[in-house]
Amino acid sequence: MKRFQTVGAAVFAGWCGVAMACLHPPADYDGSHEQESQEAIVFWNEGREELILKVAYAITPGASGAMPASLGWVIPVPTVPDAYTEEDAGLFRAMFRAWDLVTREVVRGRRALGDDEQNFGIELLESVTAGAYTIQPIRSRGDVGFVGLNRWLAENGFGEIPRENAMYYISREWIWLAVKVNPPEGEEALAAEGELRPLRISFASSRIVYPLKFSAHQGTFDVNLYVVTSAEPQFRGENALDTYRFTAHTVRDFALPGPVSDLYEKVVGEGRFDAFPRRRPQGVQEEQPQGREARVVPFVTKISGTDVNGPSNPIASWPRAFT
Repeated sequence: MKRFQTVGAAVFAGWCGVAMACLHPPADYDGSHEQESQEAIVFWNEGREELILKVAYAITPGASGAMPASLGWVIPVPTVPDAYTEEDAGLFRAMFRAWDLVTREVVRGRRALGDDEQNFGIELLESVTAGAYTIQPIRSRGDVGFVGLNRWLAENGFGEIPRENAMYYISREWIWLAVKVNPPEGEEALAAEGELRPLRISFASSRIVYPLKFSAHQGTFDVNLYVVTSAEPQFRGENALDTYRFTAHTVRDFALPGPVSDLYEKVVGEGRFDAFPRRRPQGVQEEQPQGREARVVPFVTKISGTDVNGPSNPIASWPRAFT
């Protein structure tokens, strides 16, 4: 089945590599589930990334009629994160509404979740709780690490990861985030369908990452990736869009919508992320009232791909993650 996946990436300087995560019900759950969409906003500047993920899901109960008490969410990232935060889902709606508005105008004019000492090839780093999420970072190395990772995931209620999905990241020594999604406060089980609260993950990275190559067994889907930069991105060499059958459309001097702008200011205020350079919009003179104060007016590039992972564009054939 084909799904539509919307990804909003706010990228502050530099360029992006692509990534994705997957959901798992408890191993003994007799129903089925589907990840209906995944959205993301990424802030990146000078070796620091803030990755905000949001997933919509649907669960079909099995013969028991029961809903699962939790879900598992597995996310690969290149380095050990140093902060996790639950965010408000409204910032995604604001970002996508702002893009539609602007483009219409342009057209008109260490231990947790398990205590097994026999986890050969993996290292359980310090676990963290952020809102409804309990997060266990895991470091794995080589073939032994792959076996140990899958053993740990299976023993702790997560689904196993296909070897061909995992080894690209294990060989590059990425960190695995095993995220337990807990029910809302006061509830004993998750709803049959809904959206998970956005999870923001902060980590060091030499380039922007959003691991789409992890989705080689997730069916066929479309991708919309919103990239916000201080300069117009260049798609050459490894970043050539035709390699991955993507197209791009760039809008200059894009005003970030309120919730996204507020999140950016929050991220900068936390001290890990360097401020995005401010400037006057092109064509606005200093004597004009709106031109007296420099502000964040970045380029926004919408990168689109259709039938990603379909017969004509299988992710398994990509030599590397989309960057």
